[in-house]
Amino acid sequence: MILVIGTSHDDILYFESKLRNKVYEKFMDSGVYFTGSIVGQSICVAYGLNTNYLSSVFTTFLLNKFNAPVVINVGMARAFTNDFKIGDVMVARDVCLGDVNLVNCTRVKLAQLPTMPQMLISDIYLVNLLNSIGGTLFINNVKSGTLISSSNYYTSIDELINLKITDGKEVLGKDRFIALDNEAGGIAVACYAFSVPFVSIKIIQYDIGKENYSKENFIKALKSYPDIGKLVTSLIAEISSNVTVTVRT
Repeated sequence: MILVIGTSHDDILYFESKLRNKVYEKFMDSGVYFTGSIVGQSICVAYGLNTNYLSSVFTTFLLNKFNAPVVINVGMARAFTNDFKIGDVMVARDVCLGDVNLVNCTRVKLAQLPTMPQMLISDIYLVNLLNSIGGTLFINNVKSGTLISSSNYYTSIDELINLKITDGKEVLGKDRFIALDNEAGGIAVACYAFSVPFVSIKIIQYDIGKENYSKENFIKALKSYPDIGKLVTSLIAEISSNVTVTVRT
């Protein structure tokens, strides 16, 4: 059963409207998950828990319950570099844990958890397939990039100084197509621990340092939700028809 995990109810409305034979359950106080079928495939859709801490717990619970072969994270993100525009669809090639620094107490790199890589890499097959599907569906604003994920909601570049950001906004050697969120890191950690293929797809909602909330930007981002829905639905159909799904790389 494929897992689709969002943060808010808005993130998963498209899938809720398309799923057949839905059965709802709750996790903790605010977590909601429901099962059903779409394009002939059984899936579980979940939402309601933010921060990397809670998303990791929620994902671990769902992976154990459903023995999921693939996890797809959907939601919103904030642009860090100016090559992302409001409403763009970001496919995360890799995820950086933006609030992890154990350099002074153990033999790891900045943003790295012990026994895990510094950058949590999304499944290459899924990333390439999403970019290909975007072209097929004429969704022209799909862009691959790096997601800095943190339980801190960063509102300015200065708050990220521990990641050794240069004047050119370089983060851990990367300086293009970078965005921020608060949940994908926890999901990626859980998927890495269980060797489950993972990919995150985000709509760019804000530019960091420019605004914390804008009704105009929020509405513009919401208009991209059907694009994510179509991308993910097509991805699920492709996975279902393809016997081979790559393992974590």
